[in-house]
Amino acid sequence: MIQKLIEDYDCRVNLLFVNRGARAQKYEEEAFDYFCDFYRERFPNNIGECTKISYQIPPREFKRDFPEALSLTVGHPMRNSTLQNLAVMYATALNGKYNLDIRTIFSGSVAEDNTEPELGILSLRSQTIATCIQAADWRWQITSPLTDPDLMDVPVTKVDLIRYAIEKEIPLEKTRSCFSSEILADGTCFACNKRLAAFEYAGIKDPIR
Repeated sequence: MIQKLIEDYDCRVNLLFVNRGARAQKYEEEAFDYFCDFYRERFPNNIGECTKISYQIPPREFKRDFPEALSLTVGHPMRNSTLQNLAVMYATALNGKYNLDIRTIFSGSVAEDNTEPELGILSLRSQTIATCIQAADWRWQITSPLTDPDLMDVPVTKVDLIRYAIEKEIPLEKTRSCFSSEILADGTCFACNKRLAAFEYAGIKDPIR
């Protein structure tokens, strides 16, 4: 998504990684570090700050009592909206630090996510409205450049992104989708199933173990 933002809109992108206490934290953070360097080298004028923070989502005291099936299906409740709220705080901090006027938060939702309660365009629109009300500022927008009908005619699918990454020589072996394993991707969680299905449909072997 980062390269599409830069190529399609000439955006200057500020990246945020949230150490939220996930099982796959080590691998997610390694992927974040790798791609910050990768895109800084490829687009030196379009990558701003790469910031990492720690924020437990969900709080450890709540997570221990969540039904275990959540991690294998839809994920933890309010996770994405909490991440989006943190991104708004991040943008506000950057605005204060550098006298900027950032008001756009981009999610990585793809076409298949439009049926998911926390990932679809309805969720992003409602999050935008809530942010504008809470911030008393109607310039904010929280959206996905891959699914927003105001930004593109046809939503981008996971298969589209895989093919795009191969065309643009983006190293998919450095990416991480699994959120239920501490070591290798387990191949059974909700995220793994969606990833494997997309690679199979694209006719490409997933390069990760």
